[in-house]
Amino acid sequence: MPIKRVFPIRLIFDYDFYAKFMVNHTKDNPQEKPSILTKLMYINANSMQHPRRHNVMSQKTFDKILNNHTTMYKSLLRSSFYPRENVTEIELIDDEIERNIKHAIDLTSEDPRQTIILTTPEKEETYSTNPHYIGIKEIDVRSGNEALELINSFWTDCSER
Repeated sequence: MPIKRVFPIRLIFDYDFYAKFMVNHTKDNPQEKPSILTKLMYINANSMQHPRRHNVMSQKTFDKILNNHTTMYKSLLRSSFYPRENVTEIELIDDEIERNIKHAIDLTSEDPRQTIILTTPEKEETYSTNPHYIGIKEIDVRSGNEALELINSFWTDCSER
């Protein structure tokens, strides 16, 4: 039986992470069970502080995934990621990197005050050199295996023992 947990960090996902690690990773590793999507569902559902809202993405990113990946059901995507639809002024920002950083900053007003943006290795430096990110201690950026290890550690914390 899954275990409810207080996670020390909120997670924000960008489009590139989804495309590379959710779609391509699953295609390249069909034997991996449970899938990353399933692990994220568990994390999202078993967060004590933010049930069904722990894993976050921009509403624009959420909509882009649904438009570009027509086999993905909205309800399935929603069970893994909470689209931040009620943050209108942030959602008006066209640049995805700036928008995700500002969502991360906004999330630091709630506990836990730490947020990690998960992306691809190709985009990690673009985040870390963005002027909106520099100097913000409550936000980190992770990519690649480091991002997958973080998801796996959160999943292990809330999965059956």
